[in-house]
Amino acid sequence: MRFPEIKFAGRQIFQFLLGLILSIVFLYLALKGTDWEMVLHYLKKVRIWNLLISLFSLLIHFYIRTIRWKFINGKIGTVTFRTSFTSIMLGYFFNNLLPFRIGEIVKVSVVTGKSKKISFTSGLAALIVERGMDIFTLLLIFTLILPWIKISQTIKEKMIFALYIVIGIFIVLVFLSRKISTDVSEENGGIPAGKLKLFAHGLKSISTFKDFMIVILLSLLLWPFSALYYYFLLIGVGINLPYVVSLLLPIIVGMGIILPSAPGYIGTYEYFILLVLNVYHIEHNQALAAALVIHFWQYLIILIIGIILLMKESLTFRSRS
Repeated sequence: MRFPEIKFAGRQIFQFLLGLILSIVFLYLALKGTDWEMVLHYLKKVRIWNLLISLFSLLIHFYIRTIRWKFINGKIGTVTFRTSFTSIMLGYFFNNLLPFRIGEIVKVSVVTGKSKKISFTSGLAALIVERGMDIFTLLLIFTLILPWIKISQTIKEKMIFALYIVIGIFIVLVFLSRKISTDVSEENGGIPAGKLKLFAHGLKSISTFKDFMIVILLSLLLWPFSALYYYFLLIGVGINLPYVVSLLLPIIVGMGIILPSAPGYIGTYEYFILLVLNVYHIEHNQALAAALVIHFWQYLIILIIGIILLMKESLTFRSRS
C-alpha cells in the first residue's frame, strides 16, 4: 500500500508546538493536587468484567464507524469492509503515535490505495463528511440531553451556536455536491479532471436526502456505544452516575480534542473528562483514576489492533502528483 509523501511545513511545526504546550498545560491542570495512592486505590477497583464489557462496547462503536465509512466511500468507488476497518483503525493508530493528525492522511490513503476509483481529493472530501457528521451528531445529542445534564449556561449557548454553524457548513457542502457535476472524466492517459469536481465527487454520500439520512442515522448510532464504554469503566472505579453523563463525556471530550494536542491527546483527554466529572462533584483522585483507565484502555486496544493490521499490510510512501 502506498501512502502520500508527508512534508512538514513551518505552519505544521507551529501547530505541533502549540499542541504540545496545550497538552502539557492540560496535563498539569489534570494532575495538580493528585494523591497517587488514592488514584491507585481506585484503579485497583476495576474488574476484568468492566474491561471486557467496555471493550465489547468500543468494538461495536468501531464496527458501526466502519459501516459508515464504507457507505460514504462506497458512493464514490468500490470499498470493502476490511479496507474500511483497516483505514479507520490505522487512522486512530497513527494519530495516537504521531503528530500533525497524520492518522487522517493515513486513513484516506488506505482507502484510495485500495480503490483505484477513489482519488485522494475525493477521499479528503469523504473524510470531511465523516468528521463533520461526528461533530454534528455530538452537538445534536448534546441539545437533546440538555434537560438532564449539569452544564453552565455559557457552554450550552456556545455548543448550540456551534451546532448552527455545522448545519450551515453541511448546507453548503450539499449545495456544492449538487451544483458541481460529479461525472469525473479522465483525460491525458488517466489524469483526473479538476480538483473541485473531484472534491464534489467525494461528497456524493450527502448529495441525496436518503443518503444524507443514512449517514446521520449511522452517526447517531455510534455514540450510545461510546457512552457505554465510558459508563462501565466509570462503574469500575466506583463512580455511579446516570447513563446520560456517559453520553455527555464523549461530547465534551470530542470537542476538546479538536484543539491542537500532543499525539494520543495526552493531557487534553484527561482534562476534559475531569471537567465533566468535577461538575458532578466527583472527588478529584477518583475522577482522575476514571480518566486514566478510560484513556489508557482505549489507547491499548487501538495499539494492539493497529499493530496486527500493520503486520498484514505493506506500507510505502510516495510523492503526490
